[in-house]
Amino acid sequence: MISTLLLSFIALPLVYWSVESFHLLRKPISDVSSLPESAEIPDSTKLPLLFPDNGSPLHIGLLIAAIAVVVVWLVLRHSSLGLRLRAVGLNAMASRRAGMRTSFYVILAMTVSGGLGGLGGAIMILGQQFYLTSDFSSGYGFDGLVVGLLSRGSAVGVVIGALLFGFLRSGSINMEISAHVPSAVVLICQGLIVIVIAGSAILTNRKVTR
Repeated sequence: MISTLLLSFIALPLVYWSVESFHLLRKPISDVSSLPESAEIPDSTKLPLLFPDNGSPLHIGLLIAAIAVVVVWLVLRHSSLGLRLRAVGLNAMASRRAGMRTSFYVILAMTVSGGLGGLGGAIMILGQQFYLTSDFSSGYGFDGLVVGLLSRGSAVGVVIGALLFGFLRSGSINMEISAHVPSAVVLICQGLIVIVIAGSAILTNRKVTR
């Protein structure tokens, strides 16, 4: 977790540098006051829509995400690799004494999860925004980190947590427009959810220990 949080402060400046530099991704501009951004991706690389006739913005990125969830669930629950990964996550010392290469599985888990995070970012660019800016994610990565923690290693829990946080984030915009309630209330609700679930996990562990 700490590595993920700290490395994000390295990745974000790299993205900003890439869209700031004309030698990398920044598109040629005539107005110096324009925000730095990359050129729009070609139409051939954009993700196709699921319901183009209905005007729905849903694209096949939804199917890609669903397939990723199913694959992760199958690997974690129905394979020897998933058993080793869960064992190392639950108790690294016991796994090491059982002869497992704990460092290898930790690095493997971080690499695969980083790749899935990159896949999510690619879906955002190819299916929704179509160009890269320094603030393209709007904090989705940090939301994903919290969702991953709340899921407690469950692929289904990730889906439920992601939908919950997505509904809260989407509802905050409409809430501020229609009810004139600050959208920061949603951040408070998210914090309360994290505190309640973390507290329940601590109480559950104490009961198990007793």
